[in-house]
Amino acid sequence: MAQEASQPQAQQTLEQLIGEIKKDSNLTEDYIKQQIARNSIEVNAQNSAGWTALISAAYIGDKEVVEILLTKLHADANLKDSDGWTALMYAPLNGHADVVELLLNRGADVNAPDKFGKTALYYAKDTNHTEIVKLLQAAYKVKIGLTYKHNDEYILSQLKDIDSKLTDQVQDANDRKTQFTTDLLEALKDDSFAIYRLYNIIHKENEVKSDTESSASTTLEDQIHKELQSKYNELFSIEKFFYSIWHFLEEYVIFPILGDHETLEMGYIIHTDSEL
Repeated sequence: MAQEASQPQAQQTLEQLIGEIKKDSNLTEDYIKQQIARNSIEVNAQNSAGWTALISAAYIGDKEVVEILLTKLHADANLKDSDGWTALMYAPLNGHADVVELLLNRGADVNAPDKFGKTALYYAKDTNHTEIVKLLQAAYKVKIGLTYKHNDEYILSQLKDIDSKLTDQVQDANDRKTQFTTDLLEALKDDSFAIYRLYNIIHKENEVKSDTESSASTTLEDQIHKELQSKYNELFSIEKFFYSIWHFLEEYVIFPILGDHETLEMGYIIHTDSEL
């Protein structure tokens, strides 16, 4: 009972501290830490519904308070309420794209599911906030390292790490992997290069697996590879068609007429690129 009575006072002090930081952005981290300790402030305190100050600020779209909580007070960006919702799930409801971007940049987990297995991307699509959907889709590519900055080994390590974390959540592990795969493919649907790259990374990895590894339980990589197969074939059937036309022209028209080394090299380059 005594603990319940003290919570409103701590929350009020948190509001006062946020107000103080708003007025003076130059307050030192040491001063802020002293205030937190002196007033027993719980930055991540939750009410009966599990809401935190960060969730509340994200819901109403108060970017300034969200930034203070994340950068100055080091609030937990992934703390969940009683329904398993995080701040990243509440921000899209009213179209707060700037808050979503800030949360993502400060460590909010794009793949965190609520108690129904739904993610922030699901709720962003459900509320038809296109800009936020694009932000979250881009975050999936960043999460697995599917950017120009990272090599294939890094991407594979990220996938294995995510697979391990999802498997550790024993309950509904396969459902969670399926949801992640669905969201990832949704994120990649307009990026043919990313699909091409990810498919080939996993495909090459599968080719070097031993028979024992192949017969093991379904991994996240296996699920992604299976779902990407048809999309990969669909996307690149056009390129294959054009390659076959080029090959015909090269073999029976261009090379017989010109017969020079440059044409042969050009044909080789196109042939090689088309089968990478």
